[in-house]
Amino acid sequence: MNRMASGISPAQHRLSILVLLSLFLCFTADAQTKYGSRMLFFNDSTAIFIGNNYIRNNDNIQYQPFDVKMPFRDFYFTIYGSRVMITTYNMQDLLKKGGYTTQSAIRDTVKADIPYFNLATLEYHLDKKGTADTQWKPVLSSNAYPDTVVRSIHARKTIFYRSGYLLCDDSLANGETITLSFRQRNDNTAFLKIHLTKKSALESPPCLMGVLENHNKNTGLVPFIRQALEQYQSWNTKFYEDRPGQSDTGNITLLPDTKAAYYFRERDDIANDSIFEYRLLTGNDQTAPWKKSDHIIFITQLKAGRQYELQVRYADKPQYIYTKKFHTARLWYQALWFKGGIAAFSLLALLLLLSYAKQKRQQRLQREQSNKIKMLYAQLNPHFIFNALGSIQGLLNNSRIEEANQYLSGFGSLLRATFDGTNKRYITLEAELKNLKIYTNLEQLRQFFRYTTTFDPGIAPQEIEMLPLLFQPLIENAVKHGHKNDSGTLVVTLSVKRQKNNIRILVEDNGCGFDTSRPHAGNGLRLVRERISLFNNTSAIRKIKFHIKSGAGGTSVILEFVNWIENDQDTYNRR
Repeated sequence: MNRMASGISPAQHRLSILVLLSLFLCFTADAQTKYGSRMLFFNDSTAIFIGNNYIRNNDNIQYQPFDVKMPFRDFYFTIYGSRVMITTYNMQDLLKKGGYTTQSAIRDTVKADIPYFNLATLEYHLDKKGTADTQWKPVLSSNAYPDTVVRSIHARKTIFYRSGYLLCDDSLANGETITLSFRQRNDNTAFLKIHLTKKSALESPPCLMGVLENHNKNTGLVPFIRQALEQYQSWNTKFYEDRPGQSDTGNITLLPDTKAAYYFRERDDIANDSIFEYRLLTGNDQTAPWKKSDHIIFITQLKAGRQYELQVRYADKPQYIYTKKFHTARLWYQALWFKGGIAAFSLLALLLLLSYAKQKRQQRLQREQSNKIKMLYAQLNPHFIFNALGSIQGLLNNSRIEEANQYLSGFGSLLRATFDGTNKRYITLEAELKNLKIYTNLEQLRQFFRYTTTFDPGIAPQEIEMLPLLFQPLIENAVKHGHKNDSGTLVVTLSVKRQKNNIRILVEDNGCGFDTSRPHAGNGLRLVRERISLFNNTSAIRKIKFHIKSGAGGTSVILEFVNWIENDQDTYNRR
């Protein structure tokens, strides 16, 4: 079947307006036999009505009217009422005398198709299995079908008398089919065929007629049952006669206190006291037992936040099951926002607890590391003092009194700076180098060597932080182990270079070197290594790398201060 693609003429537009007026502004009271459902096939000249208690289009057409054009395909319908009546009218006469009402419609608006429906030359044929009538008959030779309709427009009633043609008034048994065909006189080919097949409504799920719901938690069960029975008595159940049942595909929300009564169409072929069976499934549970019931099924005592599925079937036809899904609203503490809030709060509390525990553990480690650093300073200071006193003693033994006095003066200044550095985590590189200069001047009183420092351009020693007394053991080690056996002069050099955010400090000498793998390679070097290790364990960003290389041509010590520039904060607060 093809949808109509042509435009709509003015006459067709006026026809549509009349149809709308008859459908929406009028109240109809037909004098003839009334059916629960009527299907209409029409164009501008002719209207063909099929009446039955319930008609279903097998093509599942989703909108009305449904437009078609020649050539037509066959149309198939399922009827559930036993009696079927087919009538035809002149469309223009019908519109002038009250219009029409219908539940579904198939419409041909193509002008070229109008002659095919000319009643003067239109013939029809009814083919019903078991009958011998194979004759084509003119539509105008059929029995007249007088029809009276009352229309009420703006509170004024008008009676219209019109007449059509009765093509069929017959009864079908379940499984029987009747085919209505149309052709034009002198044309042996039918241009329109309509097939009607009778089916029992019992070959479908139980038919739900309606639902009564009560959401008042103060309403008792007995008053609700009484209310449900009284309402059922006032219903026009005849409307649902022959109507097939179908499951509800929605998923509505009910309150936990809801009481519901489901009204199903009664059976007229068997007693209804226990012909229905039902069960209420919860969640994924499919094991609930079936319970006997009459045609009214009551649902009560629903729990909050549950998914339910009501299943209803006939006891003697268990293969046809009506299903309806619904769920109950969650209580406030079952709502997703509340559960999400609890989860988020619990997660936040856990993170805070872990962070607090980590912070306390870090503080404990910091205290331990700080105590270890102070212990190293305590070891370093006696080491330095012992070496200095040894140097002074050597000067005195050699009767170098003036040099010993100079040494004592410089030693006092250096000792004061050493004690001050013990209580500080950082001092400036400028202060550290100044202390080194004092120390090398003192050592040069005892034995001659040359000491120089170099800087890369752009380095500001007064702005760079440094660990106090970190370089002094390195200079001391170079002087102690670096003196040559020949007459060559020992040269000790300290150079400072910047590599992006890193500071690279090189302490090297041209001495005879020493074996760095020996355990007694130097107590000062051991203290330096331990201080660097402790610093790296307590600093989150800044790190210190220590490398030493020694041989016959001299010793080189490289200290690389990683992430040292523009990272003034680490895991410890400065003091």
